[in-house]
Parts: sequence; C-alpha cells; structure tokens
Amino acid sequence: MLLVITRSLIIVYICSIRNLKSILLILKRNILFVAIVSFLFIGCQKKKIVEIDKAQPVEINKESILENKSVYVFSEKLSKDAQDGIVKWDEYFSLSEFLNENFSEISVMESLEISKELAEIVLSMKDSMQVPILNTRGMFARLNTLNSEVLRLKDMSTISSIKTEEVKLQNEKIV
Repeated sequence: MLLVITRSLIIVYICSIRNLKSILLILKRNILFVAIVSFLFIGCQKKKIVEIDKAQPVEINKESILENKSVYVFSEKLSKDAQDGIVKWDEYFSLSEFLNENFSEISVMESLEISKELAEIVLSMKDSMQVPILNTRGMFARLNTLNSEVLRLKDMSTISSIKTEEVKLQNEKIV
C-alpha cells in the first residue's frame, strides 16, 4: 500500500502540470486499486469459530407459580333498582358470575388459561347491550375498555417471555 502511494507521488512529480487530467486519472486508478486490495484482505481473513457451551436448563418451581394467587374481593353489588333495570341483560350476570367464580382467588397461570373464555364472555356482553338507560357513549367506552384489557390478557397467554408482574397488573385492570 505504501509502495502504491509512493509510486503515485513519483508519477505526479514526473508529469508536468499541463497533464493535470492524466495525473488525476492515474491517482484515481491507484486509489481504487488500494481500496479493492484492502477490502479483499479484510474480507478474506479466516473466520474464527467460537464454540458456545450449552447452558444448564433452569428449573422452574411450578408449584410456587400455581400457589402464588392473587385475591380479589367483589364487595360492590348493584342496587335493587339497577338490578331490575338490567334483568334482561343475561350476559352481564354471566360475566359477574364468571369473575366471582374464577377471579376471586387466581394465579397467573390460571388467568392466562381462562383468558380466552373471558374474552368471549366480554365480547358477547358488549354486543348484546340492549338496556335503553345504559345506551350511552360513556357505557360503550367502558365496555370497549374492558374488552381491550381482556384481549390484552388473552394476547399475553401467547407471549412466552411475559412476566408475572405484568399479568398481575393486567388482572387488576380487568377486575
């Protein structure tokens, strides 16, 4: 490489200034030659093969995951007037019963397992809302939010790297 640069300088010295175009052409050729040769040397170097030791499998204590349950208390009940107003809305009562049975005491794994069923119940509840007094934008916004949170929990069941804290937070949003 040093030889090529030296050769280029000698050629420039020998040539006269009248031949400036030819000097530039010679310099371009030499620089192109140096670039190609250096890329070839860099690209053709022998690749090093690195062996990676196999990692030891991590043992997960499944019992601790199943035993670590969150407890939710559903203490708020509808008033008698409100219950009379939505008596025909069966999906509301099926969702309420489902949450009381399954989410009162639930582990992370259990919530991920029943998320598909919960999503179906919430969607049917959202689609079947025919109570005239609740037919407002605010109610539809709340139902859409609940549906979105349940769908997020359902999506979490397909993510392999999900953390238990994220699932617990999602459960709290739903409850």
